[in-house]
Amino acid sequence: MGRSINVGIHVPSANPTPPTSNTAIALGWINGVLVALVIDFALYSVMGDSYPQGPATVVLFAIFALTGANLAERMGKRALRPMALAAGMLIALYITAGLSVWMTHS
Repeated sequence: MGRSINVGIHVPSANPTPPTSNTAIALGWINGVLVALVIDFALYSVMGDSYPQGPATVVLFAIFALTGANLAERMGKRALRPMALAAGMLIALYITAGLSVWMTHS
């Protein structure tokens, strides 16, 4: 019997970046939303009641969530570690800020 020969044609993909894990993309969304919440709170603190909180919050969340996911997508396989580190730091910031507000008001 003869040997079979695999004669495949290699077609380079249009996207040269390596595939990203879904976890890294989800962390990009989370990081974007957390950063948007910080910016939203800062703008509300500076502008006061004249700040259009509803529409501005929605727009900030959409822009920053999509930006975080896009950043994770562009980073490729190396995105998971920095996205996880950033998410951990932002969540720690929120826990610290929440506890400090809770401790000062009780």
